[in-house]
Amino acid sequence: MVFYQQSNNIGIYSKNTTNDHGEGHEPLEEGKPRAKRSAERRHCTKASLIVNFKDIGWDSFILFPPSYDAGQCVGDCYLPLTDNLTPTKHAIVQSVMHKNKPNDVGNVCCVPTKLDSIPVLYLEKQTASITAKQQPTLRKYSDMKVVECGCR
Repeated sequence: MVFYQQSNNIGIYSKNTTNDHGEGHEPLEEGKPRAKRSAERRHCTKASLIVNFKDIGWDSFILFPPSYDAGQCVGDCYLPLTDNLTPTKHAIVQSVMHKNKPNDVGNVCCVPTKLDSIPVLYLEKQTASITAKQQPTLRKYSDMKVVECGCR
């Protein structure tokens, strides 16, 4: 917001409008909060994604954990692509091309850039035995959990 002083009154003005005289400021009603932009975008970020193994039918062989936070990447990638979004050079070039030709070039995507493993206790059949007993096995499964998101 930009504040202007006119005579003895201080008025609150908006920067992004044009009045009949070509001036770029219209007074806002005093005491009324500014309306949020309808096109407000969310930057690419990591969000929670709880995976319950029962919901996806894996609870018959996964004993532990019953669920975990896999994470997911949500939000938009748009210029300027900042360092915390770890963009590749290709992503930067594609972003610029998308800005210049949005109908011809797709925008870069918010995707996982770093993943982590989780320990899983599951049932494994022994093929060597005649009775085919199920044996619990503890193993770290890689790339199961989002650690960081970025624009690629």
